[in-house]
Amino acid sequence: MGRRLITAVVAFAIALIGLPFGAAPAAATSPDLVISQIYGAGGNTGATLQNDYIEIFNRGTVPVSLGGRSLQYASATGTGNFGITNQLTVLPSVTLNPGQYFLVQEAGGAVGAPLPPADLVVTTGVINMSGSAGKVALVNSTVTLGCNGGSTLCSPAQLALIVDLIGYGSANFFEGAAAAPGLTATAAALRANGGCTDTDNNAADFTAAAPSPRNSAAPLNACPSDTAPAVASTNPSNGASGISVDANITITFTEPVNVSGSWFTISCTSTGGHTATFGAGPTTFTLDPATDFASAESCTVTVIAAQVSDQDTIDPPDTMAQNAAWSFSTISPPIFIHDVQGAAHTSPKVGMSVKVSGIVTAKRSNGFYLQEPDAEADADVATSEGVFVFTLNSPTSVSVGDAATVTGTVSEFRPGGASTANLTTTELTGPTIVVQSTGNLLPTPMPIGAGGRVPPTEVIENDASGGDVETSGVFDPAQDGIDFWESLEGMRVTIANPAIVGPSNSFNEISVLADGGAGATGRTARGGIVISASDSNPEKIVLDDEILKLLGMPFPTQINVGDSFSGSVTGVVDYNFGLFMVELTASPTKVSAGLAREVAGDPGPQELAIATFNVENLDPNDGTFAKMADLIVNNLRSPDVISLEEIQDNNGATNDSTVDATTTLALLRDAVIAASGPTYSWREIDPVDDQDGGEPGGNIRQVFFFRTDRGLTFVDRPGATSTTPNSVVNAGGPQLLYSPGRIDPTNSAFNSSRKPLAAEFTYNGHHFFVVANHFNSKGGDDPLWGRHQPPLLASELQRQQQANIVKAFVQQILGFDANAEVVVLGDLNDFEWSNPLMALKSAPGPLNDLIETLPANERYTYVFEGNSQTLDHILVSDRLLALGARTDVVHVNAEFWDQASDHDPQVAMLPLRDTVPPTFTSVPAAQTYFTGPAATICTVLVTDDMLGVPTATDNASGVSITPSGVPAGNLFPCGVTIVSYVASDDAGNTATATQSITVIDNTPPVISAPPSVVVRTSDQLGQCTASVATNATATDNSGFVTISVTGAPAGNVFPLGTTTVTYTATDAAGNIATATQTVTLVDDTRPTITAPANVIRAASGITTLVTDAELGTATAADNCPGVTIARSGVPAGNLFPHGTTTITYTATDASGNTASATQTVTVNATATSVCVFVRSYIANAGIANSLCVKLDAAAAARARGSVNAHDNVIDAFANEVDAQRRNGTLTGAQADALIALARTL
Repeated sequence: MGRRLITAVVAFAIALIGLPFGAAPAAATSPDLVISQIYGAGGNTGATLQNDYIEIFNRGTVPVSLGGRSLQYASATGTGNFGITNQLTVLPSVTLNPGQYFLVQEAGGAVGAPLPPADLVVTTGVINMSGSAGKVALVNSTVTLGCNGGSTLCSPAQLALIVDLIGYGSANFFEGAAAAPGLTATAAALRANGGCTDTDNNAADFTAAAPSPRNSAAPLNACPSDTAPAVASTNPSNGASGISVDANITITFTEPVNVSGSWFTISCTSTGGHTATFGAGPTTFTLDPATDFASAESCTVTVIAAQVSDQDTIDPPDTMAQNAAWSFSTISPPIFIHDVQGAAHTSPKVGMSVKVSGIVTAKRSNGFYLQEPDAEADADVATSEGVFVFTLNSPTSVSVGDAATVTGTVSEFRPGGASTANLTTTELTGPTIVVQSTGNLLPTPMPIGAGGRVPPTEVIENDASGGDVETSGVFDPAQDGIDFWESLEGMRVTIANPAIVGPSNSFNEISVLADGGAGATGRTARGGIVISASDSNPEKIVLDDEILKLLGMPFPTQINVGDSFSGSVTGVVDYNFGLFMVELTASPTKVSAGLAREVAGDPGPQELAIATFNVENLDPNDGTFAKMADLIVNNLRSPDVISLEEIQDNNGATNDSTVDATTTLALLRDAVIAASGPTYSWREIDPVDDQDGGEPGGNIRQVFFFRTDRGLTFVDRPGATSTTPNSVVNAGGPQLLYSPGRIDPTNSAFNSSRKPLAAEFTYNGHHFFVVANHFNSKGGDDPLWGRHQPPLLASELQRQQQANIVKAFVQQILGFDANAEVVVLGDLNDFEWSNPLMALKSAPGPLNDLIETLPANERYTYVFEGNSQTLDHILVSDRLLALGARTDVVHVNAEFWDQASDHDPQVAMLPLRDTVPPTFTSVPAAQTYFTGPAATICTVLVTDDMLGVPTATDNASGVSITPSGVPAGNLFPCGVTIVSYVASDDAGNTATATQSITVIDNTPPVISAPPSVVVRTSDQLGQCTASVATNATATDNSGFVTISVTGAPAGNVFPLGTTTVTYTATDAAGNIATATQTVTLVDDTRPTITAPANVIRAASGITTLVTDAELGTATAADNCPGVTIARSGVPAGNLFPHGTTTITYTATDASGNTASATQTVTVNATATSVCVFVRSYIANAGIANSLCVKLDAAAAARARGSVNAHDNVIDAFANEVDAQRRNGTLTGAQADALIALARTL
């Protein structure tokens, strides 16, 4: 905000320059139009109503027109005049009847109830009044008054234009003795009696009460026709001090009056009662006491009501309603300045009139500094030797170096007004100045640091037991920084070798450390000084140029942290805007340190860079896009994700309900591209118009600004509006209902503040959540160097609520997955040890503030009033911290005079290493090959081209594929060979695919059977079997073959006949080949046979029966079973003829081998038997008898052993038979048979 020295005009000071009381009455008591109510907190936090308003009332008895009049506003103590831009409302030509109200609606906001229908809704030049202190005038003109009654006094002509005036709160221009009460969000200023009371005394006429606006439709409020006379103002006023002992007393009534008898009394504490003469009247009377007052005494004046009556004829009332009394105090004897200052934050002489002497050390536009000469300084370092003399206007009566005596009232001036938490400065007001001499040496400036007063280095205040250093605690300059600098208030000091710890700003307020920073704690490597939970850097002091500007002396520009001023600087210690300052009296010389902007490191392999960057109200009208883009590209190194805070809408601060920010973001994107950066995309949600705080009309918001060329993907889950609450759902793990989506946007914790924006991203297979924040600002907090110690942090409660909501949202995510990867980042507007940050970092599900992983002197993103501090944070979940998340604050703004933004960005590296393996998009098909019929080995050559080429993709680039399992020379063996393909990405993640190569062995073995053999039993020692070896041989391309034998008898003992032996060669693939061998056993061994014994029988006839039993049975044996015996030669019916019959027995074995044996059956012929044959052949009995006789004779000869005789007889027989043959009696066969038989006899 713009800041300038506030000029306070106190009531008594005005009195001294000839104006009665706090201000001249705007006119005589207004007979008709008055301001009856004002309310200035409309729409503010906690406001009762949505709009400021001003209520006008006709307290008179006739109708009055508002035409040609205006309402004009001025700040309580500022330098702006009434009715400047946006502070003047022209009233319409509307006539108000007696007792009628007129309601004017001014600026507003979103908080509070609506007003009743206003009679005038201002749309152009809307007045935005202060909710606590200000000035409003009802003016008989429609142009600015051109004065403000404070820094620019109103002339009589200007005063005459004021119909009515109300100064409220700490206003320095008002009617009567004091301003109306200060206002609040729930209190308006209400004129008494419904607007009827007007004594031209704001303090008496107005009270602070709940706002109760009334419009022209409200019931008429007819005022009484007369009011009692009253004291309107006095001089001296109530509470005035430093009054001259010979002063007169002036009393002004509200109307002309008559006084009678003892109508006043004067009573003093030392001199007692005083009589006085009086003159003038009938409205203003002057009392001239008969004797002077004593020094330093208090006097009370009382006007007796019964002795004062009005001069009008409208009665009653006639006399004053009650006595009027007020007190003042007279001037004290001369004292030292250090006695005025005292060893405390407020003077022990407050309210007293004092006389002091000293040397004028410096001049301001509204006073000068007076300091005791060195010789008159006391030895107490706790009491300052200097004081400011407030003269209202430029102190032309004195010059630097004058020795002067000043008589004035000791006052404590609080910059910014009584409602602020600023410290007061001790002043002498309403001064009477007497210059004693000129050209004097100035008091020796007190060295700050070595050789002089050394400020504390850590503690601002630690013993204000009541929380207010002005009313409690020990005044301890040696330990408490706030006491140290207070003890130097108004004194000249000198600072050797000032080390600069804050950059140039628009106010030329430069924070420094004495002695080049020697002895200071918390120094940064870049020349700054870091604030911490236990160290608020009380050794730091601000140098300011207000005196230099009056002297026309330059102040160095383009100052960065780390620079310094050469030599020493000298000035006067003052306090303003919540800070102790040294107002320099000579221009310093800057020595540049050449501070360079930092450059972030590039993300490492598999790291994602995420940043937070407050771009300070960036809108299309800014000229900073190229600079912002340069920082993003060349200093931040184009992070993957940037949480941008304070992106404004397409027309910035133009308040026309525009909320779209597409133009702003497109300009930033294009500027990044022009700076040779990547193309960024963005996601955001437009806020509700003017509901998110920040510059009115700007509609700042957080934006996810991200690049996708490094593998990052934004997970879009659309559908959320500016008021749609986001939530976490469980979809097999946490998932946002909306991405992006705002967290609890209608919660009152986010009133007039930015709503957190949550989204999901994926990178390298990681699914992570980001919550972008811009918490409520620290506006409204007590200053670090204010009277409340520790400072009251009014804004912290809202940030605490915001932090709790964000923490609860994160806990929902972690509740579904304790290892979820969550980032909470942004401008959190608070320190790492603050309650809001502690809430985010608390269990369960704590977040880890990465800024705390840095060395303590590197923990800052912002430089405020010379303190390097952290407002911007990147917090991560435990999982991301465990992965090695790290951060770096890139110092490119906060330390530099030429800032693109007042915040330094912070870049975190998240080691989101790729855990997602590549994906095969194609894998060569399985293949089958055959060895073929003539293969000699069990392999097949499969070339790489035959195998084919797999392909794979990955979520990141750099995938490679490596095969394994391919045999040497690409000769694949029989069977199934698995070729594995391993796809690897740059993160080492792998995926495996396989291809089967099947080589089928369809080559049969080669087999050789033993040669076929023929074996004879004769070679087997007569055995009926033969043992023959079955030793086949086989070969196969696989090198493995088995031979099975079928057809071979057990033990390879072959039987008779031909046996076919089959040899089957089978290889590993089941291919077979067969070969046969025949083994033939030929039985060439004959059987052995034994015939039965020969049989000899005596013929019993022509034939002789020999039975089988008589013949007997032949026996046979053979080397093989199955021999049979056949006989032959047995005559039919076993009737054997004479002689020997040979029976042949033939043994035949299974192989057809035979052996024979014979048996003879001999039927020996007898004479008788042969005779039978003879008789059967020869019918001639004689012949037959002859022959028979011969047979008997032969038999007899045989019996005698006479062979010859036998033979002779037989021969004779033969001859005779032959004869019968010859004659045909016998056949030749018959003849032969008979001869043969005969010869057997």
